[in-house]
Parts: sequence; structure tokens; C-alpha cells
Amino acid sequence: MDDWKVVIGADFTLFMDSIRTCDRVLLICTPAYARKANEGEGGVGYERSVITAELAANIDTSKFKCVLRDGTREESIPTFARSRRYIDFRKDVEYDVRLDELSRDLHNAPADPEPPLGPNPYAEPSQPSEPASVDVRSIDETDPNVIAEHAETLLSRRDLIGWKRLLRRARAAIQPRLLAWRADVRDTGLSDEDWRRTFAEGVRICEPLVVLALTAVDSEIESISDQRGLIDDFVSLDAWERSGNVFVIGMPIALAFMYHHVLGAFLIASAKHDGAIQLLSTTVRAPERAEACKLWEEHELMGWPASLDKDCFNASKFLRSLFDERPWMRHFFHSRSSFVDSMRAYGLMASMLELATFLGHGRSIEKSNDIAFLDVPVTFVMPEPDTSVVDVDKIIRKAIPSRGVLDSIAEAGGTNSSRVREAWPAWISQWAKIIGRSYHIVGSRLEDLAEQPPPLP
Repeated sequence: MDDWKVVIGADFTLFMDSIRTCDRVLLICTPAYARKANEGEGGVGYERSVITAELAANIDTSKFKCVLRDGTREESIPTFARSRRYIDFRKDVEYDVRLDELSRDLHNAPADPEPPLGPNPYAEPSQPSEPASVDVRSIDETDPNVIAEHAETLLSRRDLIGWKRLLRRARAAIQPRLLAWRADVRDTGLSDEDWRRTFAEGVRICEPLVVLALTAVDSEIESISDQRGLIDDFVSLDAWERSGNVFVIGMPIALAFMYHHVLGAFLIASAKHDGAIQLLSTTVRAPERAEACKLWEEHELMGWPASLDKDCFNASKFLRSLFDERPWMRHFFHSRSSFVDSMRAYGLMASMLELATFLGHGRSIEKSNDIAFLDVPVTFVMPEPDTSVVDVDKIIRKAIPSRGVLDSIAEAGGTNSSRVREAWPAWISQWAKIIGRSYHIVGSRLEDLAEQPPPLP
């Protein structure tokens, strides 16, 4: 760096000439850099003359590494380097993966080296050799069940390179498949049954990414344990056309809705309650919103996605059905009841965050009888089709197993746990008013609970 090598009074041109003797040269490519290089402007222009002279003399050199940081390839990579392979650093959420890839290239230590040729099939038989290690390229990155098995193996060996390469392959496969799915249904008039089937197909396309994220959380490897960024990846899918059938337009939100509920349930099931609170407090911005908000405040993401008819009860039914036809779910939840109970507990935690924030803003529930809508749907108290009631005490114990968890929820909402406990019966009454409009039996049950509320820690 010139800060270290060029003393006051030294010549910058001579320093730039040292490009000729370097083993590796990084070109950090942005629109401004490309413009200066192409127009021969300033120091960048002089560097271009040095680089192009060396490229002309040695066209097969790979010492010049283009790092695409901003803009498109055509905008940001100078003309003299545009035919060369570059590394894409434009997405901050992929920074660690790309940095590892670049570092390995600079040190000539590929994570996935070219395998040796196999044995001659016509040679004399020899003694059996040790089995070769798993080649990530042989894994079907579109099958979530296969992904689950291999991802667990990779991370149990702490093979982060293998896991990240598998993640890159899954990402690369999902984007075109989703866009193809979207193109197939763009102008199709679908019945409710047809749409449910089509919707399920779209969800399944993204399940490999969900599996990889849950495996990372389960590994407890600190550098990859925070998988909240996938929510934004789903919400802001690249090249997603936002016109036409509203069910199809809203698919990215529906995918994010599915993902964060499964992730939240898994965090609860794994006793990572602080992680679930952080997840619900994550800042998100839906494409149609002018301002960002916390996840639990985003109506569609919490329970009213357009792709599920903006019906929180249908959405809840869809979530609970996920376990039934997906063998990969058993890698993370030992039974359907464990999954559903954890999902309910995650919903209750979100509602408690809404209560804490309500109190943190200085509002009184007792004086707010006109509350007509809650940001968090209370579907977590809805019973299964074959039962009439839900064990609310059980949900509370799972969602808030200790006083420390309640303190964390209260703090996240800007209040204290004492105020939350005081407001707890009135909050249950609000649940009863909201849900009782459509489900009288459940509403009556909640009114009884408000009279004798289940204790909080």
C-alpha cells in the first residue's frame, strides 16, 4: 500500500510501476474505476498503461484479479480486462464466502481442487483402495433431503469450505428455477386447488437454502450461525417481476414468511431463545414499503402473505403442514408435535414483543379498547382440527422458559418485565376480542384465561 511504501517526497509513478514486479494485483472494479481506466484519467490511467503493456506481453497471465464491487460487469470492469474471469463482491451477505474464495485463489489453495484421473478400467485388477472423499459437485443441490444429509456431514467435520461451496451451488441453482417457475404461471388462470399445488412447487424450489441455513444454525459454528440474512434474500429476489397475478407477485414474501417461521421454531426447539428474539427484531423492508420495520411488525411476513390469500389462518395451516411431506424436517424436529409446539411458541414470543413495544411507547392496554388489529396474528392459540383447545400454559413455558427470556423480550420492546406482567391479562383479552370475531369457542376460552391468566416467569 502506498501509505506504507511511499514516503513524503517520493514519486507515486515509480510506486505504480511496481505493479510489474508484483505476483498478484487486485483491481477493485466500480463504475468510477472503469471510467477512469478507459479514459486514461489520473493515476488509474497510468496504471492501465502498465497493466495493458504487461497483458500484451503475456496474455495468459492470471496475476490481475478483477473484484467486482459495484455496478454491472459492463459498467465496472475496464475494457482491457472484460474478457477475464472476475469475482463478484457486490452482495455484502456473501462477503465471507467470496473473501474465502479470493484468499484461496491468491494463495493457490483451491477448496475444490481438480480431482485426479480415475484408474484405467482395462488394467489388471488391484487391491481395493480407500474410498475417495465426497466431491461437493456430485451432490444434487436441488434436493433438500440430499442437502440435509451432506450439509450435516460437512459441518460435523467443520468443513466450512465444503459447506460454503454447497451453499453457492444451491443459490446458483435456485434463482433460475424460481424465475422459470414465475414465467410458467404468469398468465395462467388458476383455480384454488391448482394454485395450492403451484405454490407448493415454488416453495420446494427454495427448500435447499432453508436446509443449509438450519444446518448452519444447528452447527453452532459462530461464523455461520446467524442466518437472518436469508430473509432479505427472499424478500428482494433479483429480477422478480412485480406485475401480474398478485399471488405470484407476492411469492418472495411468502418464501420469507415460511423461512423465518421455520427458523424461529427451530431456534425455540433448540433453546436458543435470544436468537429467536433477535430474529423477530430484525429490520426488514418489503419492496412496496417506504420504510423499514422490525420483522414482527411486517403484516405479510408475520401471517398475511398475499400468496396465501392474506388469510392468517390459511397461512398458519400451511406452516403446520410443512412437516408432513418433508423428510428433511426430521433432521431438525424429532416429531410433528415438536415442530408445531415450537411454531406456536415462536408466535407467542412475537406477540409478547408486540405487547412490550406497545408498553414501551407509553400506551395503556386498559385505555385502548379500540384496538382493532394486531400486527402479530394470534393463530398460535388455534387448535388442531382434531382438538378443541390449546394448552396455552404449555406454549408459554416453551416460549418463555425463564425470567431471563421475559426480561430480554421486555428490553427489546423498550419496557421492563414488571409492566409486561401487569398488562398480561389485558393482552389476553385483546386476543379474545380479535379471534372471537371469527372463532367464538376459542374467543370464549381466551376470555376465561384473561380472568385467570397463566403465570409468566
